[in-house]
Amino acid sequence: MAEKKRRAEAPEQDCLPDREERAQRLRAIKERIRSGEYAPDVKDVAYLLATMMTPQ
Repeated sequence: MAEKKRRAEAPEQDCLPDREERAQRLRAIKERIRSGEYAPDVKDVAYLLATMMTPQ
């Protein structure tokens, strides 16, 4: 029951932003990967997976 309540109170930042913001964030993640300055971040990985699974 507490889990359902937590889901209902989840911050809006959990939602995918609009198309332009999503593209900008993806570019930033890709740039860090290419530059070699990327350390896997759980939030980035989750964001990339959510983006791939969400139709555009």
